[in-house]
Amino acid sequence: MGKSFLLIMSLLLVPLLAVSSQGTDLAVDKVVLGDSSVTAGERLEVTTVVRNLGPAPYTGKFDLLYYVDGKMVDRVRWNASKYPEGMPKGGQQGYIHHLDTSGMAVGKHELVVKMELVGASDPNTGNNEGKAVFTVVPAESAKGSVEGIPFQLLIGVVAVAVMLALILLLRRR
Repeated sequence: MGKSFLLIMSLLLVPLLAVSSQGTDLAVDKVVLGDSSVTAGERLEVTTVVRNLGPAPYTGKFDLLYYVDGKMVDRVRWNASKYPEGMPKGGQQGYIHHLDTSGMAVGKHELVVKMELVGASDPNTGNNEGKAVFTVVPAESAKGSVEGIPFQLLIGVVAVAVMLALILLLRRR
């Protein structure tokens, strides 16, 4: 009975050990933008919320990779152990990054933030990315204009044209 008891206990403990040795599982919980639109050339505030779904606190490092329209535009290394205990199991932390929009075309863009662990393996990489959509709008110098003509100049020209039309109309009477 002693050998069968040990065999049964070992069969029961192996799955428990496998669960506890699954390792770290950090996930990108969400990507939050400071604003859904940004002026061309300015920085877009991006907060990436990372959650620890693993069996223990995580005290290591990870990289956040920022892709705009499929092209990697930035990579930032973060240290999850800002606090002595690390990111607790089930805990989450927001990581703020200011994404440079210089050189981006005016219009809608898809931002994908991917997370990669540094020096550790992540058995569940399917939850390591989040997405958001933002719009780049023209710089202030282009706003308030019609095809490059400043708005104030356009108003002035229209006002002069109206006044000339009125003068000509009154002279004919």
